[in-house]
Amino acid sequence: MSQVFVKVDAYGNILCNCNGSVRAAHYTSHSAKNPGREFHRCAKSREDSTQCGFFAWDDEVVKPSLPSSPPSSPMKRNHSDSLLDSPSILKRPRIDDSPQSPARFPSTPTSKKKRLNEIVQALGQDDSDVFASTSHSDFASTSKYTLNPVRQEHEVEDGLATPPSSLPRRIARAAPPSLSHSCATPSDLLVSITNDFSRLAEEIRNLEEHKSSSKATSNLVDKLETENRTLKETLRRYEKDIEDLKNMVRTLTKVINHDIG
Repeated sequence: MSQVFVKVDAYGNILCNCNGSVRAAHYTSHSAKNPGREFHRCAKSREDSTQCGFFAWDDEVVKPSLPSSPPSSPMKRNHSDSLLDSPSILKRPRIDDSPQSPARFPSTPTSKKKRLNEIVQALGQDDSDVFASTSHSDFASTSKYTLNPVRQEHEVEDGLATPPSSLPRRIARAAPPSLSHSCATPSDLLVSITNDFSRLAEEIRNLEEHKSSSKATSNLVDKLETENRTLKETLRRYEKDIEDLKNMVRTLTKVINHDIG
């Protein structure tokens, strides 16, 4: 049996290979080959392009040794630590830390610091209002969590901090539309529809002219064919008359020659 060395958090939970030390999902196999066998894989959907592809059978996992007792409160960070982590703390709305929205994916201190710096660089807002707010400790605690990027704008926030990679996109969606990209006015739509009808009418006229021209050409061809048949009949009559005249001339010539002789 092969062994898979994995990373774990302070509580021994297996982490996948995604950035931010995301906790891997735990499943039980129901396949015919491995019935009831437990395994761990990346918690992100297979359709998610950021999925790291992590997979390990539970009975093949080798976890690193952990301290005898985990920190009593790994989710808490004091005010001085937050000041050291970042030169500028962004101003954010209050985050609901009610019991129905618990943290699911704790991260390591290094990744928390890096993540906070990325958020600060992305938004670059003043930190004075945040320090004056009574929710600062809640913000410092919830800034550790890593979630998948929000895919739809209408989804309700669940009280967890949003990953840095999705913050710029969320802000870009929330920005008011510029005047240069405003919707067309009714008059513009009316002009556009009128122009479309004009082009359609022109196409119809062209088709009718082409049809009339084709019909006229067909009539002319029929007329020419009729005249050609008439000319051929006339030519045959003339040829017959000429042949009759030739016979008459030959007969007269014989009569004259006979009389002279």
